[in-house]
Amino acid sequence: MKRRSGLAALATIAVSSAVAACSSNKPAAPSGNWQRDGDGNLLVAIPKGWEKSTPDSGAWTTCWTDPEDDSNVLMTTSSIDEDDVYTALDTSADAARSVTRGYRLVGECTAWSDGTTTLARQDYQTTWPVEGRGSTWAISSNGLIALVDLSGSSVTDEQFTTVGSWIELTGTASATASITSSATVSPGTDGSQYIEVSGLRCALPEDWTDTGALEGSERWVSTWALVEDEIMAQRLFLAPTMPQSTVTDAMSQIENDSSGGALVNYTKQQENSLHLSGLTEAIRTDFSAGDNNTDEGCIWVLRKDSHIAAVQYSGTGPMDTALRDSIEQSLALTV
Repeated sequence: MKRRSGLAALATIAVSSAVAACSSNKPAAPSGNWQRDGDGNLLVAIPKGWEKSTPDSGAWTTCWTDPEDDSNVLMTTSSIDEDDVYTALDTSADAARSVTRGYRLVGECTAWSDGTTTLARQDYQTTWPVEGRGSTWAISSNGLIALVDLSGSSVTDEQFTTVGSWIELTGTASATASITSSATVSPGTDGSQYIEVSGLRCALPEDWTDTGALEGSERWVSTWALVEDEIMAQRLFLAPTMPQSTVTDAMSQIENDSSGGALVNYTKQQENSLHLSGLTEAIRTDFSAGDNNTDEGCIWVLRKDSHIAAVQYSGTGPMDTALRDSIEQSLALTV
């Protein structure tokens, strides 16, 4: 599924609303029967007269209800712990399926980004407890991700458009909100180097370069690359700790994120169980990706006792299987 169709005019709207807000003590609001209100660092447009409340339970942190039709509801989550907006939308959809009937996605997920802020939208329909339609937006900016949801039996097209055009996320994720890990490097033999990040260890050719944590990701806290003509032709991503309780669940989450937008045209090729020295369990999934599905890579998930970690190797064009096998045989968990 193509995940990144354009949301036209959002860039202009977002910038103009931010500029207008600077000239007033109140946040700028759409003209007409609208107001702006906040949920933490998240600012949204609300139809005037809708009643604000705090949900008693669940992930949604603030709610506004139409007093003339209480099926029409706008909800927000000021912060959600996900890697990107696409994963956040998937998580929201999974949660909605558990409390509604007839929930189904409508159309493709559409998205817009200016390089700093990304806004994605997914439309849906339900049959119970409300027979109606809705839209969920996920926005990310400066390490923060938030959710907005508008649904009901009589929400108008103009309301959907206005809410989606006036979503703003300010602030920056705190130092504790993102994981960073520095790699320890030691020389190997035959032109290799050993890399260790928070107990996850592997070997790479000595001409690979430390490229730091993957921006915006709480999973891939260390990345390495083979740089050719200023292009990162091959990359390795290290996740020294995975929150899932099993290797299978951890692999499934990475695959869901990859197919959900983290990798263009992600296609699973095969999965192999591995027997690696010093590890309790390990699996590898080979995949293809890219605009023409000609780029290749693989994902390892490994476990030693209760410690689960992951590594991803990918690049442009066919995979270097000799390097893949070399990395695979070097994988270790030391803590």
